Amino acid sequence: AMILVDEGQLHLDDPVAAYVPAFSNAVVHTPEGKVQACRAPTVRDLMRHTAGLTYGYFGNSPVDIIYREREILDPSRALKDFGSVLGAIPLAYQPGEDWVYSVSVDVIGLVVEEVSGMPFDRFLQERLLAPLDMKDTGFVVRPDQRDRFVTLYDHSVEQGLTPDDGGRTESYFAKPKLLSGGGGLVSTVRDYLRFLQMVLNGGELEGRRVLSQKSVELMTTNQLPDGVKQIHFGEEIRHGVGFGLGFNVVVKESDDWDPDAVIGEFGWGGLASTHYWVSPRHDLIVVTMEQRLPYSWDAERALKGLIYQAVFED
Repeated sequence: AMILVDEGQLHLDDPVAAYVPAFSNAVVHTPEGKVQACRAPTVRDLMRHTAGLTYGYFGNSPVDIIYREREILDPSRALKDFGSVLGAIPLAYQPGEDWVYSVSVDVIGLVVEEVSGMPFDRFLQERLLAPLDMKDTGFVVRPDQRDRFVTLYDHSVEQGLTPDDGGRTESYFAKPKLLSGGGGLVSTVRDYLRFLQMVLNGGELEGRRVLSQKSVELMTTNQLPDGVKQIHFGEEIRHGVGFGLGFNVVVKESDDWDPDAVIGEFGWGGLASTHYWVSPRHDLIVVTMEQRLPYSWDAERALKGLIYQAVFED
């Protein structure tokens, strides 16, 4: 999306409805009933998770329940149909007044399709993956890659790690109908490192510029509006952590949440306990690719302090 922003084809403060008409005349669910949204959710709101959307997984609000009932991320539903279904559901809160991790990045995928005139997977391939030589990243695991496709594990206190039965793995052997911007790609440590190195370099890698330095700055510095001070998952408050246009950002040191993090560090994680973080101060990128459900912080918290101890100059 920031590629299109750089080219002037997409503007961060455009209303989402300019690209997804189902978001016109947005209403918000409140305890007193539906009310008109105070303002339209924007592309910027989508990118920083302040658009009034949710995921349906991490809470049990009336809107979360609707998301689950309507199977909002049904993989058999095309992106345009996803947008139409989502736009008919009330927002969970007024745009810009909270941070809630959500399907907003999937909406961004639809916006990219609409603006570029390309299917989302083709845009990614031509404008991001090919220029960065991310040769093992895509929505499908090809037959020649399957012997390198890792095992996914479930974890429980009683049984420890147990291999997945294969159903979730095999779903990646065919192209999904829903090209998910929020979590549909497979990749490798090598490919994801190249993406993050491009970001750390200010938007270019090996002489090929993908993003402007200004876009990278917006992605890697806190962009949450006043009144939304830190990110959270229900009762889990990530103290000292804000959000840029795509990454979480450490804005102050915190003994409560991530005691080994340093100011300016940015990163995120994936559903199966993958983690990455980047410290521009230390010219440092860390990518760990666990494959464990449910999500666990164990590896990041075990490694981060040791790694910073090894690279601190003072």
